[in-house]
Amino acid sequence: MAIARLMVRGCDIWLNTPRRPHEASGTSGMKSVLNGGLHCSIMDGWWAEGYDGYNGFAIGRGEMLEPEEQDAADSEALYDLLEHAIVPMYYEMGKSRVPERWVQMMKRSIRTLAPRFSALRMVREYTLTSYLPALEANRSMTEQGAERARAAVTFHDRIASVWSNVGVSDVMVHGATGAHVGKIMHVSANVHLGTLSTDEVVVQAVYGRVDSKGEITPAHTTTLQPASNDGSTWAYQGEYVCEESGMQGCTVRIMPSHPSLVHLTDTHHVAYA
Repeated sequence: MAIARLMVRGCDIWLNTPRRPHEASGTSGMKSVLNGGLHCSIMDGWWAEGYDGYNGFAIGRGEMLEPEEQDAADSEALYDLLEHAIVPMYYEMGKSRVPERWVQMMKRSIRTLAPRFSALRMVREYTLTSYLPALEANRSMTEQGAERARAAVTFHDRIASVWSNVGVSDVMVHGATGAHVGKIMHVSANVHLGTLSTDEVVVQAVYGRVDSKGEITPAHTTTLQPASNDGSTWAYQGEYVCEESGMQGCTVRIMPSHPSLVHLTDTHHVAYA
């Protein structure tokens, strides 16, 4: 803490270069802001939310590559930023002998970031979004002789025993030809549930840009709805809006659903088309 006190109060610019998406809450950068230091960081963590283009410096545009490629890209972006933006602005002084553009950015940084980002906000959000829900979930699971916990165990055991019969086929993206940003894409698929009911699963379309490895990243999801069934096979339908240009991909997945789940991945079961 003593070293940090010296650093944040004597620092003009705070450099932050973790690999995305491993940045944490960013309290060190927040402390620097309160002391007038400008933040220079990759677009991750709190900086992805706080940067507005005029209150500090961003390294890259938030793209995610392989580790070695990411390091090279971030390094090149940082050196370019230092050469063409940071250093010229810092040493740009007129008759006042004060780097006025730098000071202007410092003031904007304090004005736009200090009220929004702090350890107080961090602890408040952790409490409201994690600690209190976890406390309530524990209470709900353990009351009445742990009835909900027993039901959850039964559900997990059932999913494990029947999941091999679950699958997706005949995925169709209607209107894919001539797709453009803003176009509504209609998705349909046949979903084989075996002995499961539609209330016990969530069926999602997973869509987005396709990278050089053929993977959808970053992936967006939308929930599909059951339209009709033929025995254990259901026809699911839904739609999403094409949000980006470039090569696009879409697939469909099934995940178990139960009121006791905090997240759909908690059962460790998923079936993709």
